[in-house]
Amino acid sequence: MRFLLQMYSPGDSIDSFHRTVYIFLCSSKNGCTEPPLVVRQQLPVTNAFYPEDPPSSYEDPNEAIEFEKNFQRQTMCAVCGYPGKNRCAKCRNTFYCSKECQLAHWKNGHKKRCNSQKPDTAPSNFLFDEYDLVSEEFDDKDIQTHKEFEEDDGDEIIDFDAAQAEADGIKQTFRDDNEPELRDEHKDDAEELVQELSDEKFQRWVSYFKEEPEQVIRYQRGGQYLTPKGWKNCDFGKCKNCYSEREFEFQLTPYLFTLCQVEEDIATILVAVCKNDCKTSVDGFVREYAVTICNEK
Repeated sequence: MRFLLQMYSPGDSIDSFHRTVYIFLCSSKNGCTEPPLVVRQQLPVTNAFYPEDPPSSYEDPNEAIEFEKNFQRQTMCAVCGYPGKNRCAKCRNTFYCSKECQLAHWKNGHKKRCNSQKPDTAPSNFLFDEYDLVSEEFDDKDIQTHKEFEEDDGDEIIDFDAAQAEADGIKQTFRDDNEPELRDEHKDDAEELVQELSDEKFQRWVSYFKEEPEQVIRYQRGGQYLTPKGWKNCDFGKCKNCYSEREFEFQLTPYLFTLCQVEEDIATILVAVCKNDCKTSVDGFVREYAVTICNEK
């Protein structure tokens, strides 16, 4: 699995003052069914890595420099980006987290680039291109009414759950009907209604991202998620650490998968986390939950 992104999103409790969610994803285009790996790590206000009080002004260069000096930097693995403490025995400039990464890097060109005079800065084929996340507010109040879809004329409100139940009822009638002609008629009605529902849901999905085509994350912790198939009820399960319920936090958008050139069938990935932000060890991670929603073929 390859590191995809990390989201710094502080929680409300003292124990989750510094809180980061990491996502790892299989980048194979061979239809891999392995779900994304989502882990959460957090630190309390008082910790060994960050000062309790942030710099009073980021405009003061001296204060920023002093802050950087006090920050405990880690050497990173040249292949996967994970903290690495093992050096290349020859050049002493390149670090790795494991023998597997070191061997892969050696075969991937470090053998030719290994130089004690300068570090090997060639980009790793294992890592995705790096981008900064820019946070901006977006008014999606229209999306909040996820049980309803207002037609263009504004007169009729369609309840998706009721409409889907109607479609299911038509299908059941089709199963129970003994008349071949009636069965065909019911079948056509069911297929037409299901297609109409699918089109409406998909158009709403398209119209939402049309407003911000380069959006890569839709963040709304404790809110409602959006899928191209409408509002899919997902069971996020319970936290494996404290057994509290998980809640939706954010979702990844199609544009992100286009940037990273990963599996083209992925429409979105829903990320759910422990509702209580349960405490983790200083160097430990808690595994959270992700649901992959694919485009219909």
